[in-house]
Amino acid sequence: MTSPLRNFDPPPDPLLGTQIAGRYDLVRLLGQGGMGRVYLAQDSVLGGMLVALKTLTQTLPDDLTRRRFEREAQACALLSQRSLHVVRVSDYGFTADGLPFYVMEYLEGRTLREIMQPGPVALHRFLSLVRQICLGLRQVHEGLVIEGRHQNLVHRDLKPSNILVQEDASMGELVKVLDFGIAKFLGEQGTLSVQTQAFIGTLAYASPEQMEGRELDARSDIYSLGLIMYEMLSGTHPLRSNATSIPSNSDSFAHWYRVHNQEQPRSLKAIGGTAALPAAVNDLVMSCLAKQPADRPQTVDELLKALGQVNQSSSPDLGATIRVGSAPAASETASISRADTEVVAPAKLNEPQKPKAKAKTTTESGTKTSLTPAPTQPLRLPDRRLLWGGVGVGVLVLGFGLLSAFNSKPKAPITATATPVATDTAQAAPNADLQAKFRDSLIKAAEGDNAGAKADCEAVTAQDPESALGQTCASFLAVQAKQWQAAIDRANAALKLDPKQAVAYNNRGSAYYFQGKMGPALQDLNRAIQLNPSYAAAYNIRAAALQSQKKSREALQSCQKAIELSPRYLDAYNTCGNIQGSLGAWNAALGHYNRAIELGSQDPVAFANRGLIYNKLGDNQSARSDLQKALDLTPADNSELRNQLTSLLQRL
Repeated sequence: MTSPLRNFDPPPDPLLGTQIAGRYDLVRLLGQGGMGRVYLAQDSVLGGMLVALKTLTQTLPDDLTRRRFEREAQACALLSQRSLHVVRVSDYGFTADGLPFYVMEYLEGRTLREIMQPGPVALHRFLSLVRQICLGLRQVHEGLVIEGRHQNLVHRDLKPSNILVQEDASMGELVKVLDFGIAKFLGEQGTLSVQTQAFIGTLAYASPEQMEGRELDARSDIYSLGLIMYEMLSGTHPLRSNATSIPSNSDSFAHWYRVHNQEQPRSLKAIGGTAALPAAVNDLVMSCLAKQPADRPQTVDELLKALGQVNQSSSPDLGATIRVGSAPAASETASISRADTEVVAPAKLNEPQKPKAKAKTTTESGTKTSLTPAPTQPLRLPDRRLLWGGVGVGVLVLGFGLLSAFNSKPKAPITATATPVATDTAQAAPNADLQAKFRDSLIKAAEGDNAGAKADCEAVTAQDPESALGQTCASFLAVQAKQWQAAIDRANAALKLDPKQAVAYNNRGSAYYFQGKMGPALQDLNRAIQLNPSYAAAYNIRAAALQSQKKSREALQSCQKAIELSPRYLDAYNTCGNIQGSLGAWNAALGHYNRAIELGSQDPVAFANRGLIYNKLGDNQSARSDLQKALDLTPADNSELRNQLTSLLQRL
């Protein structure tokens, strides 16, 4: 007789092995929660690219569940356009059975929970990871425009397992905030627009007000982040620091309600192993754990400011060293290739609106002005910021039938006066602080903070100028100073010390590009991409180099890849706009310039480029407005650009 207590295998997943929406082949289940399942899938339309596909678990979801799921996808899609630190969504649809699904980038790496398992996180690493969490969280709290109305947002489920850390070949560790399934939109005054009667969240990481069902705002997420920060530094949860005292019902709502509202966490300074922790870090973390929201930091910006002050005052030796070009210790590694995680350029999810058709614009004499004939060479703008790890080539006004005055050759390189570079290959390994500053400079540049990127890189160069990282930073600073040969020499020195330094190849390729040496430039840029397939800056300047060789189709693919990899990369939108213009695709070019202006509204060249496109479309009123705006934004000491803009305005 068969025992009625025998174990039954779970029923097979009906979706595994099937194809969703005629393109996504489901390979295996990655994970599941109360509302949805996440599958590893291959996108057959994009050559089998790996993606993550999330669908609802309920066979017949109610309308509220469907709306919540749709809002989750919408929030991720919009937020990921503004931050590198939010998982990117590329598609939304329905299965054959009517279940909604959405498609995300496939992320390989480790959760913060996995990273913390061996023990506390070193201070230098803590500062870098928490800063990135804050940058992603700041975009969440700034909210979204949904159906024409601005709505604030709280995550509500911030915890170590919802924070993924990737190993990025150029940025080091890159943080992604995950799981917006229970994120909550807020009303205009910051109060919950709809209250739920059931607790939603994770008990161990919920704020006191969340446990009580009160209205939430950004300070609730700050409390959750405080719990995470405490655990990162101490290796233990602040409200269950003595594991032997946890009662058997420690996972009950009543237990966590009591500890979040009544139990005071011990100071980090009182825990063994944290004696060397700066007092400012202890005070910051403990302030986030205040029971009353009014007693915590009020915004993530306050946290970022405090973290920056700690980073500046920290001792230069904050942990174990890692040799450049070698893998970290086994417990710190993660297998990742971001090149395989991208699906569709996020810009396509929020395509800028095309201008409304206007009547033919005339001058006072009644005839339309056109800024022609066509030039064949790009204009070089010497004042333009050059992003760390790449060069702002997207702002070069690549000629496509606008003005013959823009037919200028690349500028001659400025003679370098840098000190001789070191050639000794027996370099000491840079300390952890050096690694952290180098990594932070790359991340800041990718986020558009060029001033911060430059400051971090200058600190690296000052601290250890003869290391591979110091030489790489020196090559970047030389590119910024338009000292092309110095940039090449410094990159050569870096590559002698570390032949797999993708950033050095990119810097050298950038210098070759500005010298007009497109063959060596493309060779270096291709090598940078080979070493780091997720290197957006290398794709961007590679696009400009290809465009200079009249390989417009290849160039367009390269700049579009840069946008896929870095949705807020202003210069890549400018580059794509320039290339689209060279192909005569005026409206497509206009869309890219619109997006560039959205990302950097004080960028004079983006306005100049858009103004020239308006002229091609016959809208000289808008052209004049944009060119005047560009002139107003151009620094007084940039006489070359100011003179050209003035000439254009006089001709309109």
